[in-house]
Amino acid sequence: MARKESAERRFATKRPEPAPFKLGYRSELEGVRAIAVLSVMAVHAHWIGSGADLSKATLDLYPMGFAGGLFGVDVFFVLSGFLITSLLLQEHRTWGQIDLRAFYTRRIMRLSPAMLMMLGACSVYLLSRGGSSGSFDWSAVLYASFYLSNFALIFGGFALGMLTPTWTLSVEEQFYSMWPLAMTRLAAIPRRATVVKILLTAILGAWALRMLLHESAYAFGAWSLGTSALYLIFARADGLLCGALVAFVAHWGWLPDAARHGAKLQLLGWFCALTIAALIWFGPGPLTDGLPNAVVLYNCYAYLSVATALLIVVLLVAPPKAMLTLLRWRPLAWTGKISYGLYLYHMFIFVMIPVATLGQGLSFVLAFALSFAVATVSYFAVEKRFLDLRGTLGLPRLARLARAIQGETPAPLAAAERGLGGARG
Repeated sequence: MARKESAERRFATKRPEPAPFKLGYRSELEGVRAIAVLSVMAVHAHWIGSGADLSKATLDLYPMGFAGGLFGVDVFFVLSGFLITSLLLQEHRTWGQIDLRAFYTRRIMRLSPAMLMMLGACSVYLLSRGGSSGSFDWSAVLYASFYLSNFALIFGGFALGMLTPTWTLSVEEQFYSMWPLAMTRLAAIPRRATVVKILLTAILGAWALRMLLHESAYAFGAWSLGTSALYLIFARADGLLCGALVAFVAHWGWLPDAARHGAKLQLLGWFCALTIAALIWFGPGPLTDGLPNAVVLYNCYAYLSVATALLIVVLLVAPPKAMLTLLRWRPLAWTGKISYGLYLYHMFIFVMIPVATLGQGLSFVLAFALSFAVATVSYFAVEKRFLDLRGTLGLPRLARLARAIQGETPAPLAAAERGLGGARG
C-alpha cells in the first residue's frame, strides 16, 4: 500500500507535458539564412566576369574577408535539416502519419519553378553560342536538371561552369528523396533515446566517412575519393542531420528551460555566432600551395554544423536581444526570404558581367544589384504563386479529407511552410 501511495505521489508531482512545438514563421531564421547566402555570394565574387565556363580572367577586386564564405553552405544544410524535419514531425503529430506524395508535391512546387527558369536561361545562352561555351555545354544542364551535379563533380572533375553551385541543391534534393522515408520509421519509434542514438551515430558516421574518403584519396591516388569527401551526400549529411536532431529535440519538448538557463544559453549563442562569423571571415586557416589543410577543412564542416545547430536552439529558447534585433532586421530577413533565388541565379549573373567594359568596382556593385533584382522578381512573379498553391495541392491526404468534411482548412503544416518558404528560401 505504501509503495502504491508513493507511486501515486510521484505521478501527481510529475512535470506536465510541454506545449506542442510550433514552427511558425521565425524571421530570425531568415536572417541566419541571409548571412549564409551573402557569404557564398561574397566568395563567388571572384568569378565575376569569368564567362560561362569560369575560365577567363576573373575579377581582381576580391571582397575583404569571407575566405571561408563557402561555409555558408553548411549553415544552409543545418537549416534545411531542421526545417524539413520540423514540418514532417508536425505533420506526423497532427495526422498520425507522413504523406509522402504531399511532401514531394510541396518540394516540387518549391524548388522546380526557379530551377526551370535558371535552366531555361542557360539553355538560351547555349543555343546562342552553338551548344557550348568553352567547357560549359549541355551536359552541365543535364546534370543539374536531374539534381546530379554533385556526382558530376565527383567523377572525372566534370566542369559544371556557372551551374557549379547546383551541387548543393543536388545534395539537398537527394536528402529530400530519402529523409521522409526514414522519418516514417523514426517518428514511430517509441523510445526517444533510440532515435537520438540513431541520429548521433549517423552524424558521426558522415564525419568519419568524409575523413576516410580523404585519407583513402591520398593512399590510393584516387581523385574521385577526395571529391566524394566534398560532394557525396553521405559524406556531407552531418549538417542536415544536426538540424534534424534539433527538430526532434524541439518537438519532444527537450529544449533547455529559458528561465533556468537563459544567461548560459545567451552566452552560448554569442559564442556560436561569433565563431561561425570568424570561420566565414577568415576561412579554415593557413594555405599550403594555395590550398587549405584538408583535414582542418573537413573538420570545419563538422564544427560549423554543430555550432549552427546550437545557435538554432538558442534562437528557439533564449535569443539575446541584440542578436534577435540584427537577425530580424528587415533587409536581412528579406534577403533570407529570397535566398533560394539569390543562390540559384547569382553565378549566372556574375559570370556575364562585362568587367573589361564596366571596370571592377562597378562590375562588383552591378553583379550584386542584378542578383537581388532578379531574385526579387522571381520570388513575386513565379515562386510565390507556387508557394501559395502548396496550401491546397500540397496538403496531406488526411488534411484534405478533414477540410472536405469540416469545410475549413486544418493545415498548420501548409501555413508553416508557406511562412518560411520551405527549407530553401
